Amino acid sequence: MESVHKGAGIEYATADIDARDALDAAWRDENPTGVGGDTEQPSLSIVDIAATADYVHSRGANLVVDNTFATPYLQNPLALGADVVVHSTTKYLGGHSDGRGGPGGAE
Repeated sequence: MESVHKGAGIEYATADIDARDALDAAWRDENPTGVGGDTEQPSLSIVDIAATADYVHSRGANLVVDNTFATPYLQNPLALGADVVVHSTTKYLGGHSDGRGGPGGAE
């Protein structure tokens, strides 16, 4: 985050996405555009996406969710209020590190 986003002039803060007090403390009201996070970290704790989406939307921002571990089979963040969902196709969706995905299509 530090090397890529700060160098591009993008301001950010880190917080526990499932803890409202942590989000309140990290929130910057100047031109908020989005909040992103893992909804099922390697610790396998599950984030309440619907509540987080409500919080983020009430502040005029979008919610971006990394749903790699849960996959669309177990969880559909768009149906829970997320605006953008990201999946790593080399993890559980493909299972073999040979899957490719994204807007560019096949090479």
